[in-house]
Amino acid sequence: MTREKPSVDSLLETLTNEYRRHTLSILYKENTLSVHELASRIKKRADFDSGYRRKTVEEIRIVLCHVHLPKLVDTDLVQYSHESSKVALNENGIKKLPRVSELIQFNQDFGA
Repeated sequence: MTREKPSVDSLLETLTNEYRRHTLSILYKENTLSVHELASRIKKRADFDSGYRRKTVEEIRIVLCHVHLPKLVDTDLVQYSHESSKVALNENGIKKLPRVSELIQFNQDFGA
């Protein structure tokens, strides 16, 4: 089964969430992680607002599994195996991440 190419709008909508942006950044450096380890690293990020800091690693892991990782899979940036609990950038994500990083930086620079 061939996956449809995600639209620019769906990619931009995916990047509006801080968990998803941190996921991409962490995976770019680490390649493959367990979902639990990814959740731990997200929790350690210092630039979250206070609402994120109050979440436990387990709460972050659950929201990653049920919300954020499926969105990243749908936009063809990561691969995620529920059975093995492993997540990684896929080939498309590795190719696109430098451009995605530019979009994130543009958003931060202009406060959009």
